[in-house]
Amino acid sequence: MKIGKNIAGMLALLMAVAMLFSLSACGKKKTKNTDTKSTAVVSADADFFGKYVFGGSDAAHESIIVLGEDGSFTFTFSHLSEYVGHGQYTLEGDVLTLKTDDGQYHYTFKVVDGTLVLDGKNSSKETWTGEFKDGSVFE
Repeated sequence: MKIGKNIAGMLALLMAVAMLFSLSACGKKKTKNTDTKSTAVVSADADFFGKYVFGGSDAAHESIIVLGEDGSFTFTFSHLSEYVGHGQYTLEGDVLTLKTDDGQYHYTFKVVDGTLVLDGKNSSKETWTGEFKDGSVFE
């Protein structure tokens, strides 16, 4: 009986350690931006940073862009997509450009009255399961 309790305690401890490591792996990996051509966002209003949402046909197809004050972004194309874009953004005038860290994708938006309007002609065509298209508004 005592051996069974020891084994159960050891298993619980091992599971706790495994959960700790899996949660730490979910943290955002910091990457050093060595692109000297990038334009840092330093003159944007504080209201510019944050979350922008494009509502799809249902909650599962909602697309979300989060802009950080440090020039980083996260782009969730839909809750059904396994791919989440991470990278750096630039703001030149009213044109916002998101470039993924892997260098494969870029998305261009026009900033209009506190919203982001997708410029599909100057953006990567891949949207995974996102339902947005040229002219879609993220609020």
